[in-house]
Amino acid sequence: MRRLILLPVLALAGVFAAAPALAQDADAIGQALLDDGFYVESDYSQSGLSEAMDRAGADAPFLVALNDNISDPSALADSLLARIGFGSVVVLTPDSIGGASFDFDSSGVDVRLDRVVDALGANDDLAAAVAAFADGPGGINGAAVLLGVGVLGVGGIALASARSRRRMEDRAIARLEEARTELARQVDLVANDIVELSSAIEISEDASAESLFRTASATYTTVEEALRDAPDLESLEKLSDQLDEARWELDAAEATLNGDEVPERPTDRTMACFFDPTHRAGIEDVEIETAAGNQTVGVCRDCARRLRSSTPPQPASIPVDGHAVPAPQAPRHSGGGGFEWMDIFSVIVDGSKVPYSVGGGRGPRSPRRGSVLGGSGRVTRSASRSSTTKTSRGKTISRGRSRRR
Repeated sequence: MRRLILLPVLALAGVFAAAPALAQDADAIGQALLDDGFYVESDYSQSGLSEAMDRAGADAPFLVALNDNISDPSALADSLLARIGFGSVVVLTPDSIGGASFDFDSSGVDVRLDRVVDALGANDDLAAAVAAFADGPGGINGAAVLLGVGVLGVGGIALASARSRRRMEDRAIARLEEARTELARQVDLVANDIVELSSAIEISEDASAESLFRTASATYTTVEEALRDAPDLESLEKLSDQLDEARWELDAAEATLNGDEVPERPTDRTMACFFDPTHRAGIEDVEIETAAGNQTVGVCRDCARRLRSSTPPQPASIPVDGHAVPAPQAPRHSGGGGFEWMDIFSVIVDGSKVPYSVGGGRGPRSPRRGSVLGGSGRVTRSASRSSTTKTSRGKTISRGRSRRR
């Protein structure tokens, strides 16, 4: 049986809510993955793991092995992957496994997780699990990973490790710069809105409108200055949120200036327009319907009008990993909506449904997740975040034993 969860990319604190001790170590886990490629707790042996990771190179997953079960290992894999920004993440617990990947499509991750479960064996052989994940289409031969360690010797392992780390660093830098460039473009467009509104504010005697305008200008300036030195994707996501606030403040200032009702400030969603963050703020609430459930999003006034007309709006595109991704699916650190799991949905407006399919993008996606734990004697494999246009299917795999005794 599957359960579908309506979740955007989860914050690490949310994923770890069921495990307070882990919540305190969220930063440590993410940093360990970037430093070493794995985070392994005391119940597991690390024998041969570093060598297997080095030999597998770019196809090696970031590996998390936890002593205790968590409610949704796929959600944790998703969050860590969003934090890292590239590659694949596999999360192991005593009774379940979850995976997420930017590099492999859903079927590719499915195959790899099957192999990981088989390779772990009764003794939780993590090195063999890494080799099994890498041993897929476009990957390397798993046996060669384990046998090749002896052939390479210490010098060869160090060289492979250095090259692998450089590739990882290069990909992380490229993703960061791509997201920074997109946010800079959006910042420039907000600057244009500020300039356009400034003349009317200058001749106005409305103190409320002027206060909102000055706040928007200050927020814009903060984002513009911080953007140049933002060190990681998490920082860019916070700046994206601030830029949304500037958009709302400008709309509120203009509404005040024109004597219109000031739009309500959203508190439970992003303030940008769902279809295009470079539009005016998403101040009108509409409901989106997906196979995973319904959720309220905000659209700008123009998009709201078009939804009610015969020419509904189409989502803008945002570059992610060199591919054009529909704005609702693009990650928040790139100024997108963060609905990375979504491909088909309908917008419900005035009782009517406007259907959409945005599955054509090849950027990072977080498809629907499967159930987490199938019970004694079963391992549940969670769905992957992938770059395919297909949604992943959660599947329970019967092994006749628990994943780890």
